[in-house]
Amino acid sequence: MTKIIQGIISIYFWIIVIGLGFLVCVLGMVLNFVSKYIHHIKDLDIFLHRVACLWGKTIFILMPFWSIKIQGRQFLPSEDEGVVLISNHESLTDIIALFNLNVGFRWMAKAELFRFIFLGQLMSYANYIPVQRGNKESIKQAMASSRHVLDRKISMMIFPEGTRSKTHTLSPFKNGAFTMALEKGVDIVPMVLKGTCDLVPKGSWMVGRAKVSIDVLGRIKYNPDFTMEELKEKAFNMMSQAL
Repeated sequence: MTKIIQGIISIYFWIIVIGLGFLVCVLGMVLNFVSKYIHHIKDLDIFLHRVACLWGKTIFILMPFWSIKIQGRQFLPSEDEGVVLISNHESLTDIIALFNLNVGFRWMAKAELFRFIFLGQLMSYANYIPVQRGNKESIKQAMASSRHVLDRKISMMIFPEGTRSKTHTLSPFKNGAFTMALEKGVDIVPMVLKGTCDLVPKGSWMVGRAKVSIDVLGRIKYNPDFTMEELKEKAFNMMSQAL
């Protein structure tokens, strides 16, 4: 792919992302306003998450030179089941890729994203959960909100590394996802993303060719005899071996 073609496709990508994202945000604001006056509208966040999944799938459909393959769908949760989904974190485009799972979940996302006009409002309407890294009070509140999500039989999606990895290897895991799974008595579903770092390389606005894969590795069934460290080690080993 020549630089000129890559540049044209990159502009096309950002028009799609921003344009479709703007439409989704406007839809979210309209529905949120209407829901204040029509009280029988319930579970607005569930509907908006489905719209976000459609946004992610549409981007992959419209983008030339991009493809995505998902293996292990049988391990994903049903609509009335809450689990803790965990994934490695390679790129900002991980979010677009993971929406292609088409599963009901809520993100735990860095608080800075909620400050963006339109995007931040939509994330709030969808009940995605902000967390300020290094802020103990913010982390405590995010964990409490995540427990409430699991109580509603909705899954939580967490990047246990806490930030994007600078290499293709896993960084050490934080404790939060595993503590939560043990406290709420739910399964953990680990998965690995490959190829998203090539969609939009770090430090560049240009898109590249990429074959993305999401491998859902199985389930770590809830076991009250597991310690948090044992659970974290088991998940880390499963994911590191699959990368």
